[in-house]
Amino acid sequence: CNCGKVSDVSHTSFPYFNNTRVIFHPNLMSEVRTAVNFSRLLRSFCFATNKSLDSVFKCTSAVPISIQEYAARLGTYLHCSDAAFVAASVIAHRLFVHEPALFCERSIHKIMAACSVIGAKFVDDRFYSNFYYAECCGVSLQELNLLEATVLNELQFRVFVNAEDHAAMTVYLENIARHFSAPVLPKEEPFPSKADTYAQEWAQPSEVVMSVYEAALTP
Repeated sequence: CNCGKVSDVSHTSFPYFNNTRVIFHPNLMSEVRTAVNFSRLLRSFCFATNKSLDSVFKCTSAVPISIQEYAARLGTYLHCSDAAFVAASVIAHRLFVHEPALFCERSIHKIMAACSVIGAKFVDDRFYSNFYYAECCGVSLQELNLLEATVLNELQFRVFVNAEDHAAMTVYLENIARHFSAPVLPKEEPFPSKADTYAQEWAQPSEVVMSVYEAALTP
């Protein structure tokens, strides 16, 4: 396992992360819901291991956004299909089987970012550049490239998701959602932060993210 080596480009947090308050659009409800269920899967991996490995995924300080809020952001701005997020869940599960100690509360955000980008590229007919994905994920382009390469190398590029694995994960994610009593998506503001200071100070998405976001919603 080479992922235990922390690279110089691995940041302590998300220095390029300009917002967490998502401008939610009803047309993206399905994508956000699937992304949030993916985040719940990642949290379950954290509870399933009592070890934590230093890696390129792990932040040395607390991440200033919950994993569900981060999932809502990715589901809104990455423009990944439901199928891409399901494939990302399968890839993350394979990574967990390969090295469970990678998963902790301070690493799952970047694991989610890397797996979502890989899932989009392998499943969706249309995907964006890593420059755009890095903007959405709140990391630099150099770091996103490293995160993506690390997942691929750890899995030896075994990221193809067949129909059986996809169907099984779809059912599994739906079962995870049923274990939560709260709605997956509140009607007005999805996943507002419990930290009022963050909720007041978070900036809006960058112009690059918003320009693609608005273009994708234009009929």
